[in-house]
Amino acid sequence: PSKADLQKQLLRDWSRVETWSGSTYTLRLDFTSDEIKYIFDGSYIDRTIATYDYEVIDGDTIKVEGFGNVEVEFNDEKTMMIFTPSITDSESKEYWYNFD
Repeated sequence: PSKADLQKQLLRDWSRVETWSGSTYTLRLDFTSDEIKYIFDGSYIDRTIATYDYEVIDGDTIKVEGFGNVEVEFNDEKTMMIFTPSITDSESKEYWYNFD
C-alpha cells in the first residue's frame, strides 16, 4: 500500500469497546492529517486521554511522537487495524475496529 492509502485508512473512525468494573465504555482514536487523539467515551464522560503527533512514513508505518515507528496492519476487510507496538497501553500490539 502507498502512503496515501494508509493515510486514507487512518482517517476513518477507529474504536474499541471495553468493560471495567461492570461498566462498558468506548475508546476511540481520532486521526487528523498529523495528529491522533486518544479518547475515552463513557456514559457520562467524553474526554481526550492523550494527543500524539504522527506522520505517515510509508504504506504500513507511521512515526508517532514519543514512540518512534509503529507498524500498521489491517485485516482483509479493513475493519480491524493493528498497531505494533501499542501506543495506548503496555501490550505489544493493540487492535482497533471500524464499525462503518
